[in-house]
Amino acid sequence: MTNEPWFQDASWVRAAFPGALGPEAAEVAQLLPPYDDPWGASAFTATATAHAVPFALEGEMLAFPSRIYHGALPADTSFVISLSPVVAACAYTRHHDGHVRQRALQTLLRGPSAMAPWVVPYVVKLVDEYVVEIVEDVAAFLTEVDVEGSPQQRAYGRVLVQNPEMLRLLRARASSYWDCYYRRRYRRLEEYPGHRLALALSRAAAFEGAPWPPPRP
Repeated sequence: MTNEPWFQDASWVRAAFPGALGPEAAEVAQLLPPYDDPWGASAFTATATAHAVPFALEGEMLAFPSRIYHGALPADTSFVISLSPVVAACAYTRHHDGHVRQRALQTLLRGPSAMAPWVVPYVVKLVDEYVVEIVEDVAAFLTEVDVEGSPQQRAYGRVLVQNPEMLRLLRARASSYWDCYYRRRYRRLEEYPGHRLALALSRAAAFEGAPWPPPRP
């Protein structure tokens, strides 16, 4: 039995996916490279990584870390070493290196699993972060999430209607990052892709029955 925190020993992977994906999640947890703390196990790293992002999925309560510090998979193998490359790619969307997160996202968006309910929170969470190039990748994929009745709207709305707090944080953080970092590139908040996606995803949830915008707790 390890005494390492849950975010270091990779046990978090098993808690981050539905029970039906237990074998795939267990394999990915076993294959993750060792925890690689670039700051020497500093309190900052532990605090940032230990923060959990909870979400509901068809009656199951799941969670993944806000950041992970496992070593990156070698570029020549990417995410193909596991029984489920999609599970591995989801895990690496939480990586502290933005280039690794972007590569993981691109892996997710290349296949049909991007529409799987258990993938949706990993994609959505990238929109409320500060790397606009990653946000733009999501926007380039979710071109029909705001089209009423489209497969994208239904797939993403069905998950987000279960997670109003995720939507609330998405809208707040998108506005905040635009204000802090991107006012020069995008003169108006309405032009910032993170904000546009936040509104579109909120409408997708509304299509599935959630109030829009979601109420504050």
